[in-house]
Amino acid sequence: MASHTDRPVVCFLEIDDLLVTATRDACRAAAAAFSALDRRNIAIVLCSGQTHGELAYITRALGFWHPFIAEDGSAIGLPHAYFSRSIADATCGFFWDVIDYGRSHRAVGTIITSVTQRLQIGVTRLSQVDAGRAEREFGLARPLATRALKRAYGEVLHVDDGSEASLDQLRAALSDERLRCTRRGRSLYVVPNYGGSRAVLRLRRLFLEHFADVQFVGLATSGGSGLVPAVLDTCLDVNCATLRSAAQLIADVVDEVRLFGVSAVGPVTSGVATRYRDSRGAEGLRLHQH
Repeated sequence: MASHTDRPVVCFLEIDDLLVTATRDACRAAAAAFSALDRRNIAIVLCSGQTHGELAYITRALGFWHPFIAEDGSAIGLPHAYFSRSIADATCGFFWDVIDYGRSHRAVGTIITSVTQRLQIGVTRLSQVDAGRAEREFGLARPLATRALKRAYGEVLHVDDGSEASLDQLRAALSDERLRCTRRGRSLYVVPNYGGSRAVLRLRRLFLEHFADVQFVGLATSGGSGLVPAVLDTCLDVNCATLRSAAQLIADVVDEVRLFGVSAVGPVTSGVATRYRDSRGAEGLRLHQH
């Protein structure tokens, strides 16, 4: 059995506010820190509103090769044969396999068209602009803009009049149509609402089936959709300025988890949370408990 210092830890990471602005320089600056996590037996699972293509690019740029959850729970991306070759509901690709949970992008687009016409609210859709506009208007980093346009399940919207009232009205109407809406800055990320946390639960189960003595921890920033805190017993809200600082924070959190022996299914103790908040108060740590 692994000792408390090297037990495998899976970190589910919801940091969309950092990922959408992940320039090549930002990834390059953070790559060594994320590679160090890999060497310490820490698997990073990105959970994001971003597309499969964006997340595949980011994982490669940061130097790790682990599963991710795309488009707010609509799909799981698995490095080919990461767990085994016999996951029945995974579609096999050359480098990545996909477990699909979402409705098609076209079906979501049809609902958006119907709702916006009924409400008479003008919107700009990410999938209908070019990469230059995606970068300028949606705040996407240059390497991600083209990949962001190729959405398989959902859509990203800007309300043309920029008003909070229009955005709130649109969000409520789309939610009534069984669509999940996550606000990220000015952007509204819209995906099928089939219980996105199922993807987190499924990956957690796969890790438990294939790796002995594994522990789980979640970290989320304000840009996340809440899939991870809704499921994991150990999940921390953090405020990181850069991808590199996020990697350093993960290393510190995992040290605490390994030291105190938090189990894969038990809640983190208040002592761990308090001790960590005292030592890194500037990170704005807050504990979720179930």
